[in-house]
Amino acid sequence: MSFFTGYHLCNETSASELSLAINLLDETGANSLLILACDQDGWTKEQVDPILLQCPMRVFGGIFPAVVFNNQLLDRGTLVIGLRDSFDAQIIENISDDPAKFSSLISQNLTGFARANSMLVIVDGLAKNIEALVEELFIHLGSSVNAMGGGAGSLDFIQKPIIFSNRGLLQDAAVIAATTAQSSVGVQHGWEILDGPYLVTESEANCLSAINFQPAFDIYKNSVEKHTELRFDQEDFFTIAKTYPLGIVSVDGELLVRDPLKVVDKALICVGEVPQNSTFYLLKGLSDNLIRASGEAAMKSKQNRQDQPSSQSHSVLLFDCISRQLFLEDKYHLALESVKNNLDSSAVLLGALTLGEIANSSHGPIELLNKTTVVAHFD
Repeated sequence: MSFFTGYHLCNETSASELSLAINLLDETGANSLLILACDQDGWTKEQVDPILLQCPMRVFGGIFPAVVFNNQLLDRGTLVIGLRDSFDAQIIENISDDPAKFSSLISQNLTGFARANSMLVIVDGLAKNIEALVEELFIHLGSSVNAMGGGAGSLDFIQKPIIFSNRGLLQDAAVIAATTAQSSVGVQHGWEILDGPYLVTESEANCLSAINFQPAFDIYKNSVEKHTELRFDQEDFFTIAKTYPLGIVSVDGELLVRDPLKVVDKALICVGEVPQNSTFYLLKGLSDNLIRASGEAAMKSKQNRQDQPSSQSHSVLLFDCISRQLFLEDKYHLALESVKNNLDSSAVLLGALTLGEIANSSHGPIELLNKTTVVAHFD
């Protein structure tokens, strides 16, 4: 039996449609359910909590800006996926409050996690302390578990209940679902260096205040305007920033992409932390490179599972940054085609566009990523 026992796309935002999907997938032999919903569907706690609280299977997932249904991008619809395996799930609520609690909470479930080969992590993408949570997962589990997932949320950047769980629809929460199923993960971004290096001289969490001892926005603005004809006094900040992210240099020389979202008092507010005293480059995006990188992520994931027969039907999950779609616009379908073209013809591709991605980097650690494509094969 494939990892996906089946799937159902709910085109109506109604309790009856969601209940029907769950019942249909229960009949396929599913032991767990993954729900990937579009923000425009407008699900509320009042609608879904009675269903989630009574669901006989483990259920987890999130509400995202868009979902992927094979090679289709959908901004409406809720994808309910039946999963063959039973998952050991940990729900952590109020993750913005105190990151010190993460260690003890994860430790409570280490017995279940210790058996795991794969782990799905869905978080409220607008919560604080996501990076601290991801770091604690790596501290406790190391690189022996393949991690994949991302941030749920809305492009209006307003926090609301968006995490599906057996406790209902939750806000400011994360669900960590572990399974013994084998998987392989490919990660790629395709962004290139435009300018730098620069030194982070003042930052706190995801707030970058000073670069080279000068206000962060001033340095960022000057660099972008020096290399392009764009002007920040003529365009909305994010309209420009989505094309020019930051690339933090990691210990092995790889670039960890960080997405500037907005400016507050000349500080850059990013998705993900920007460590003080770190070195970074200003990056640029070219459509062809991003499209190619999406395919390379799929290829890497496939190459990591070469021991499986090609005739076997493969279940593939995609977590792709929403800002890649905003950048590529009407070319985004080419990125999805690039992914599909690097999968076996029998592969079923399902996924979501996320506010930040979670996966193992090529050198092992589980990291919070930005502007990146994550492709995961399950056997």
